Amino acid sequence: MESLKTFLHPRTLLIFLLILPVAGWGQAPSNPALSATPTSTASFTPTSSPTVTPTSTPTSPPTPAVDYSKAIEDLEKYIPDEMDKYHVKGMSIALVDGDRVVWSKGFGYANEEKKIKADGDTLYHLGATAKIFTAAEVLGLAEKGRIGLDRPIQKYVPGFSIQSRFQDAKEVTVRSLLANHSGLPGFFLKGIWVDHPESLEDFVGELKDDYLVAPPQTLYKYSYVDYDLLGRMVELKRKEPFAQAVKEDIFDPLGMDSSSFDHSSDNDPRLAQGYRHGDPVSLIHLRDVPAAGMVSSANDLARFLQFVLGGGALEGDPPLGPQALALMFTPAYPGLPWDFGHDVGLGWQLSGIDVKGAEGVAWHDGEYPPYNSQVVALYRQGLGMVLLSNCAEGDDPQGDVTERALKLMLQAKYGIPEDLEKKKIKMPPTVEVPPEALNKATGYYSALGQLMKITRKDGHLGAEWENHDFDLLPVAQDTFVPHIVFIIFPIDLPQFPLTFSTVEGQPAAVLGGLTFPVPLEGIQPVAIPQAWRDREGDYELENPDGVFQFSRISLGEKEGFLVVDLKVSFPAFDIKNQEFKVALLPLSDEDAVIPGLFYGDGGTLHVAQDEKGEKVFYSGYWFRKKPGAGTPAAKE
Repeated sequence: MESLKTFLHPRTLLIFLLILPVAGWGQAPSNPALSATPTSTASFTPTSSPTVTPTSTPTSPPTPAVDYSKAIEDLEKYIPDEMDKYHVKGMSIALVDGDRVVWSKGFGYANEEKKIKADGDTLYHLGATAKIFTAAEVLGLAEKGRIGLDRPIQKYVPGFSIQSRFQDAKEVTVRSLLANHSGLPGFFLKGIWVDHPESLEDFVGELKDDYLVAPPQTLYKYSYVDYDLLGRMVELKRKEPFAQAVKEDIFDPLGMDSSSFDHSSDNDPRLAQGYRHGDPVSLIHLRDVPAAGMVSSANDLARFLQFVLGGGALEGDPPLGPQALALMFTPAYPGLPWDFGHDVGLGWQLSGIDVKGAEGVAWHDGEYPPYNSQVVALYRQGLGMVLLSNCAEGDDPQGDVTERALKLMLQAKYGIPEDLEKKKIKMPPTVEVPPEALNKATGYYSALGQLMKITRKDGHLGAEWENHDFDLLPVAQDTFVPHIVFIIFPIDLPQFPLTFSTVEGQPAAVLGGLTFPVPLEGIQPVAIPQAWRDREGDYELENPDGVFQFSRISLGEKEGFLVVDLKVSFPAFDIKNQEFKVALLPLSDEDAVIPGLFYGDGGTLHVAQDEKGEKVFYSGYWFRKKPGAGTPAAKE
């Protein structure tokens, strides 16, 4: 049971995604360059002065002083207790109300060995929270009329191209990249974590051998690749390195003197030492800098929230006008059926965090192993917070600390009664589901690249997934709760409901309980071409880069599906010999796709020929069948 709960943990899901191959707010702005409604042909027409202020723009300063002393007193006790509970080394927090920082503090150690305590100026790697600032840079260029949000990215990055298996698909636009609706892969795995990453220019050139994972502008897929392309676009438009452009356009005007997208913080004594399991972790470097390569402090991030929540007020020339700020928090592709209700703005998540009394919640979090970060803005109520930690375990209390802090701030400012008790997870009563409804849900699903088999049982469903067999108990006509027997103890997991549906005529299911929906695609076996059967056997990685270490790679069959059987180690995320069975659906003699709807699904394996014979491409890596390797003995 614990292993399944661990697998469903958001951090574990992110780890899995990285190794998968083997993971309308207010009024519409008047400036068409910043139109809140996607169009296929819109171009930028700069205006000399934006005149429409969205009705939901945070109240401009000054704001009445609010007494947050009780909230601060509570958090000063609560946070250390949570850190002790989860063995968190260091953590920094900042609370913002409109244009003022009401509290900033560090807890624990930035560096335990050197006895350096964490504070508001301690530097942390942010991970994907960096996307907020890359998006801000792009929106600034859009507001100046230098790019068009609904123009194809090829207009601005002429070296970009990618393969596609989708006919009559829409274009990859700047907006679709900002909102992670581009259909591009989530990750290009080759070279992602290396000591000397390649340039954005070189990386973009490598994408020509990869494939779209979904039709553009049809569904949300979390992606580093999207933001790498945006970073390269910034370099070309600004004619300077991405890190320097953001420094000049965003950080300097806002006084974010401690923030950077380069490696200048590597030797900065303010940079927190990273920890995992209590031990120091060596600093690693990431190629995908615009997506997750930013370093900052709680105080610097609070300055950004002051600007955003204070109505964009700033002495001098602000980096963003009110229309761009509004667009950050406007759903970019609302109502798409394959998004299952999940809304995203441009650089921000707009659903997934639910706090009683909170209105207009925008947020982003990130992990840069082993650092964790989260920034939340209640943009309609003028409240925000920052939470940073320097160890892998920092992710464990992050959700509870964030929820508590927001509740306390809402109580202090608006008198909304706070309920600080942790919600007790209760199993709802089961219901009777007709046999025909149960039958409709049965079959195979691609769940995070792996096969889930759903079967009908007496009045409920059963599931086989990730080496786990468990029951699914009906709590609604379409929603089921995992039920597991641990040794002899029955355990229900109502916090992770599985809801079955049909979307555009195709079977699907959604795993709930996280800050984002985890969609599963219903699939059926397809005929396996003889060319793929001839390839069954053991493989080896031909172009290793030290990121992933494969102790087993084999191609075989399972229950009529072509399956890749892997054993992978990934030191950056403390993965050691983790086993995976990834389903494939052959498309032709040369191509096969990883089915599924989640972030790492949808990738294509492609077979090519060279002087040595056949080799298989996936996400920058080339795999070749071992000499003399035949069909695996454990073929199922």
